[in-house]
Amino acid sequence: MTPKGMLFGGSMIVDLVKRISRFPGRGKLAVIHDVTRGVGGMACNNPVNVKVLNPDADVATMGRIGDDELGRYIIAQLSKKGVDTDAVAPTPAVPTSFTDVMVDVEDGSRTFFHSYGACALWRPEDIPWDALAGRFSCVHLGYVLLLESMDADDGEHGTVLAGVLKRFRDMGLRTAIDVVSEEGDRFRKIVTPSLRHVDDLVINEVEASAVTGTAVRDGDGTLSVAGLSTAAERLFEAGVNKTVVLHAPEGALALTAEGKKYLQPSHDIKKTEIVSSVGAGDAFASGVLYGLNRGEDVPHALKLGTAMAALNLFDPTTTGGAKPYADVIAFANSRPYRKGTFDEH
Repeated sequence: MTPKGMLFGGSMIVDLVKRISRFPGRGKLAVIHDVTRGVGGMACNNPVNVKVLNPDADVATMGRIGDDELGRYIIAQLSKKGVDTDAVAPTPAVPTSFTDVMVDVEDGSRTFFHSYGACALWRPEDIPWDALAGRFSCVHLGYVLLLESMDADDGEHGTVLAGVLKRFRDMGLRTAIDVVSEEGDRFRKIVTPSLRHVDDLVINEVEASAVTGTAVRDGDGTLSVAGLSTAAERLFEAGVNKTVVLHAPEGALALTAEGKKYLQPSHDIKKTEIVSSVGAGDAFASGVLYGLNRGEDVPHALKLGTAMAALNLFDPTTTGGAKPYADVIAFANSRPYRKGTFDEH
């Protein structure tokens, strides 16, 4: 049976990706080599990734944009890929959210300067609940910590977003969330209330550590598989229902509600090949969630997500590295995996 559609919602951003010679110290200067504009934010990146992966998939997104040139750019880019944007709400009150993404040309690392903009106003009232009923099998919402109205306190559910997730689960949709790697102490307060209404949690090692208080790297920076396992177990204890997937540059760990653990090393990509790592996490999540929604087993979903993340590294934008399913699998089968952390367990 063909799976129903995939629904995404949340951060809709325009990324201005600026490749720089090095990240400067305070008060210092860095040279910008080039500037690339592209859509960003989970509610833009993931639906585009899935539509490129499978052009026949029913994919829709929802969120808020400004009634401005950047907002029209987002709609044009998503529509060009065939993403349904009927549930995207424009507002004249504030401008479209944008992010200046500074990418170090030496290693592809990136630093973000974000303007909340219209995304901060996205609320449950903006969601066309009746129109969405029966059409989709899963929903992926994010970024938690960047959606001011959804991150707000709620007396019944803990946060507004937690209540939204519960309503989608009550409608029969499989739910997932993503968060951002911000500094500060908001993780536990804002992320934790949603977890009991989340079926699939796909986040990186930094975020997992912040939510659970678990050290996932040793003192020398080495990724700890034992630490990842503990963090995944604590996320289930906090309420996640089906699958926890934690990813890092070295690879990924998945734990299921039945206690099955899977390890997946990342592809061996040379630093000189990396154009930018912007959007790699979203590319990984897109592949994993697409695979799970198709009914594929967890190892295959991890393989798909890992290949999509690697392909993303070859393009400066968040979605320019997306490829059709057959091409992604061909890459996965031909490109060697990284040696080290994950092949020793």
